[in-house]
Amino acid sequence: VPDILRDWVGVRREIVIRGRADGTTIRAYYSGERRQPFDPRGRDWMQALLPDLVRHGFGADARVARILKSGGAAALAAEIPRLEGDYLRALYVRQALRHGALAPRDVAAILQATRHIRSDYERAQTLIGIARTQPIDAATAPEFFRAVDTVQSDYEQRRALTAAARTMSEPAVIAEMFRSASGLGSDYEQAEFLRMAVSRKL
Repeated sequence: VPDILRDWVGVRREIVIRGRADGTTIRAYYSGERRQPFDPRGRDWMQALLPDLVRHGFGADARVARILKSGGAAALAAEIPRLEGDYLRALYVRQALRHGALAPRDVAAILQATRHIRSDYERAQTLIGIARTQPIDAATAPEFFRAVDTVQSDYEQRRALTAAARTMSEPAVIAEMFRSASGLGSDYEQAEFLRMAVSRKL
């Protein structure tokens, strides 16, 4: 699927970027209704447009990979607060998780960055993604459950706790999970959490 940059102010301008199997790209530049050479005017317009677009999600996967390669998870965590909107902040975390298991300090850095995701839904989805791909153990549990504690919705908080419970085995970590669950204000969500805990023999 090509990435497309458009500018409808004044003359319609558009760049269509398609990836090739060898990792290179093909760019087609249109001004008005006609395809034009990708001349300095087209390149200047693209360069002016890109900084804003990347902060709205354009090329997120490639950009996350570059940040991780150059500065690691700490650099990615520092970038997340600068992004526009909770969806994009959560997207960057999901893209980072696709790169495999992270060191505990990297998981902690990303978990701290999730505090900049204000939506309970997006924050819970992000925590669920972390719990499903990274071990929640003695090294990562404190930061994970501090992040869970910031979720205001009892339903979303319980979902995050349930996801984390799937791989837990250390007594101290399980105790921390129950401490976090004690903050659930809804009797129904507390009962659902306890039902899950009993079924998993925690």
